Amino acid sequence: MTTDHEGGRIVMLGRATTIFPDSLALGTAGDESFAFHQGVLEARELRRLGVDVNFAPVLDVLTERYSPNIGIRSYGKDPAVVTRNGIARIKGMQKGGLSACAKHFPGKGHSPLDAHLRLPTIDSTWAEMRATHLPPFLAAVEEGVDCLMTSHPIYRISTRRAFRRPSRGASFTSTSVRRSDSRASSSRTTSRWAPSARRARSARRW
Repeated sequence: MTTDHEGGRIVMLGRATTIFPDSLALGTAGDESFAFHQGVLEARELRRLGVDVNFAPVLDVLTERYSPNIGIRSYGKDPAVVTRNGIARIKGMQKGGLSACAKHFPGKGHSPLDAHLRLPTIDSTWAEMRATHLPPFLAAVEEGVDCLMTSHPIYRISTRRAFRRPSRGASFTSTSVRRSDSRASSSRTTSRWAPSARRARSARRW
């Protein structure tokens, strides 16, 4: 079972769980331990409800461009801040047996439109993607995130080079998720459940 449980305004289970502040508030606080403890508590609550995978955290990096869809869902404009908080939350969730799904690869914090309403076109350079938008996702892969959710705007640059020589040999062999029209579907899943949820079920860590 999966759910969107980002915190802030993106919480699908309502009163059944703790409602945390939006990610931008956590990023502004400047202490990634908050994100880690959020992940730990989310895992405890969501696993008790039977949830295996949480479609979070958002690893999109904001820029000076208007962002009608991401906004406060992001940890901020600094890729390092986004990376630190995102990784901390992933570790917290997966420590508790809840698989994290980092989104929206390869980054759409600079999307000019809400992709749930219209298909955006993102004009970007490879240098900008490599310096700003890709680092949080590559770090998440290197840290062992169970899932990635891909973005679906049109990018005017090729992202193939992102896979040709990733930093420090990063590779991803677990689960990818694509999102379309507000619905998410599994793609190229290598196991019945994502790894953290599978380990939790085996250990009966509910």
